[in-house]
Amino acid sequence: MTPAPEKTASESPRSRPRVRENGRSRFLFESILIVLSVLLGFALTAWGERRTEKRVAETALENFRAEIESNLEQLERVQPKHAQFAQRLVQAADEVALDPAETAFQVFVRLMPEGGIDTPPLREAAWETAMSTGALRLLDYEIAASLSETYFIQRSTLLPTIRLLSDRFLATENFDPAARDQMIIVHQMMLTELAGQESYLIDVFRNSLERLGAGN
Repeated sequence: MTPAPEKTASESPRSRPRVRENGRSRFLFESILIVLSVLLGFALTAWGERRTEKRVAETALENFRAEIESNLEQLERVQPKHAQFAQRLVQAADEVALDPAETAFQVFVRLMPEGGIDTPPLREAAWETAMSTGALRLLDYEIAASLSETYFIQRSTLLPTIRLLSDRFLATENFDPAARDQMIIVHQMMLTELAGQESYLIDVFRNSLERLGAGN
């Protein structure tokens, strides 16, 4: 009868706990590596998103600066013309030697500055883009609030006055000599109001640009 082979040291009962312990250690090590890999992936994703959001915010600020600077240049160009036109109408209203047959419309044409009343539309593309893309929420709160106020003033002050001035300019009373003096005064008051609003908005634009510069 063949004797049973002797058990080697590796197959001894004492070695089995050591094998199980090594297996648990390896499993724990691999689990830690997986968790670290997942966390690293999340960190890289978050870092990439922050970089993207930073670029979006910087682009939005550049667009706001360019647009507000453009609008400011427009107002600085036309505001003196409107103020001058209003002053000419004040003088015309005080004249006693006006031709009795001359209408208010004819007075406007005679006194109007070169290029006409000239009320170019102010741009709002940067604001609309920031709102539609969500870039506004990525800006500093104080800067976002300042921009919101700037564009609100831009929309709520000039546009109603310009529309009203345009409607009054085409009114039938402007072609009636009997209503000339009254219409001259009406238009003088409206142009004075427009020039004042433009002067105020010029200050608003300058202050907004200062805040944008401080936010760099």
